[in-house]
Amino acid sequence: MPTSNEPVPSNGHEVNSKGFVTGYGQSDTHALILSDCTRNSHKNAGRPYATITGKEITAMVKDPPSVEKKAAQWFIPSHYMEHNARSHDAQRQNGSFRCLTLDVDTNDLSLNAVQRFIGDVVGNASYVIHSSRSAKETDRKWRAIIFLKHPIAGDQFSDVQNAFFDLLENASNGVLIPDRALSRPAQLVYLPNKGEFYQYAFHKGAKTC
Repeated sequence: MPTSNEPVPSNGHEVNSKGFVTGYGQSDTHALILSDCTRNSHKNAGRPYATITGKEITAMVKDPPSVEKKAAQWFIPSHYMEHNARSHDAQRQNGSFRCLTLDVDTNDLSLNAVQRFIGDVVGNASYVIHSSRSAKETDRKWRAIIFLKHPIAGDQFSDVQNAFFDLLENASNGVLIPDRALSRPAQLVYLPNKGEFYQYAFHKGAKTC
């Protein structure tokens, strides 16, 4: 599995940069037509989405905000950020994905366990792990982002994500159970948002020649 040797890309934040699609809250959409078939009257309808870089994500992991989920920031790990970027079909056809993502909400796994299982699968690759907003000390939940060295085409993304999930389940003997909703190309991935319990970890892959 191709992975990055740098935990945080150094790209800019412009729309045409290598940043990832980002927004705030489930209702944040730039689509011209909404899911109820009415026209989107928001000023951003038809415009590209803002972007967020790996460096900015890493900064959030270290110093997360604490807001209600309806206002929480999310990203899609693709560089395709046009107005229809939240469409699974649009990302399947146009997406270029530079991260794999993980959401683990069951079995109250420790941070060390999640880090060990991810390491067993991706080796000495760059990744971040952080608690979910709803995590508690007695009910730990985790999200992880693995940075890729080479992009995955949108029409291959679901297969690669599911293969990653399969490997994690095998490496953990079924203890780590990924939320497979993240295999959908335009699935929102919520960024660090501190709740009552918060832990995080980084791993920076070794540099190559």
